[in-house]
Amino acid sequence: MLSRAIPFSLLDLKSMISQAKQRGLNGFALTEHINAPSYWSTYELMRKTYPYSDGFYQIESDFFIINGAEVSLMHGGDLIVLGKQESINKLDKKLGLHRGYRPPLPDVLNAAGDDLILIGAHPYRPTGGLLKFDTACLMRLTALEINGKDYGIEDDVRKTAADLGLPVVGGSDAHYWPQVGISYTALPHTHQDMLAIKMAIVDGLSDARRVQDAAVVVETCNSYKRRVKELLGLPRSGMKVRQLALNLT
Repeated sequence: MLSRAIPFSLLDLKSMISQAKQRGLNGFALTEHINAPSYWSTYELMRKTYPYSDGFYQIESDFFIINGAEVSLMHGGDLIVLGKQESINKLDKKLGLHRGYRPPLPDVLNAAGDDLILIGAHPYRPTGGLLKFDTACLMRLTALEINGKDYGIEDDVRKTAADLGLPVVGGSDAHYWPQVGISYTALPHTHQDMLAIKMAIVDGLSDARRVQDAAVVVETCNSYKRRVKELLGLPRSGMKVRQLALNLT
């Protein structure tokens, strides 16, 4: 969402799905911040709307959404956590993440079940990169992310990942639907099984790819996001993204 305070909307989700399909994707992971007010109600609505099994929401016969969350860490840095809703719920209850607690990285690593996928998000982000953490901790992650917003540093992320013995995945970090798919993960065709996806990543069968217009899309969406925040004063309004878009036009 443009702001974690904005309520979840199925209409906005459908815009993201449409954009993902235009980009040629078979699915994406929905990874709102776990301390967003609407985080758990989002997934309650998802399960009422779409068939759910083993961490996957079946949107169409050839398109799915993976259950996920973004977890902010103490001293900066973020993790993308993918897996069954039940497993993420257990992690949340152990650490109190929904209350806004930012745990140390080792606490997340120790509390997370083996079935969860833990991705080091935007590791070179200057306002909260992961690389300050102990190397031994970083090596316990499943992968590092080449983030769609951090264009120009892909080689740095790949080198760091190689030094840590980690694979890389792509993430669009899309807070607005045009950004969906600007950076994505290519995986071998597999049935919808979270462990199979995790093992494909761990075995080095994944790759991060970027579309050519990523930089233009990011700058355009960032301008839109800044304008929305200006109109709101603070990103705490209950207005839906679609309502904001109508106001802006």
